[in-house]
Amino acid sequence: EAKRARESSDTEYNVACTVEPANFNAPGQVVVSGSVDAVTELEKIITGKAIRGVMVKRLSVSAPFHSSLMKPAREVMDKIFAQAKAKGLLGELSTCYIPNRTAKMTQEKGVIFPLLSEQVDHSVLWKQSVEHLIENEITLAFEFGPGKVLQGLAKRIAKNKEAKFETVPVYDLESLKVAQGMMKS
Repeated sequence: EAKRARESSDTEYNVACTVEPANFNAPGQVVVSGSVDAVTELEKIITGKAIRGVMVKRLSVSAPFHSSLMKPAREVMDKIFAQAKAKGLLGELSTCYIPNRTAKMTQEKGVIFPLLSEQVDHSVLWKQSVEHLIENEITLAFEFGPGKVLQGLAKRIAKNKEAKFETVPVYDLESLKVAQGMMKS
């Protein structure tokens, strides 16, 4: 779109060229999100500068997740949560948690669903969330789903903080049983 705007003779041609930090993953690793043209331009700028220690890697994703361009999806999610709440389908948590939207531990009632939908069009503060766990002397977390991406990131964060922190993947019934055993001990 940005290229078409440059080539257009129209002076009123406006496009959304947005690029924003989407994920603060680990020390030295920030993921950006935005329009394809804006991300491509940022890629060119960074690779053209040949900045030592800076690597650019394009991720294969289907949408500009965790950016303001996802606001329409967030609005849909807000409506779904509101409808579910009106029907009495959403309960409250009985324990504290750390939303990746704020990276602060909370037990505040009524904030989980707004924070979940905000995460759709705002940055994920994973690095800050893990640091908050470490600062509160929590040393064990579980990563639900296939893969070990978060486990690797958490290991880097803990090493940077010179702390002990373990992330255990839970992806099937057997690994769930292992996780349950770890919680009991």
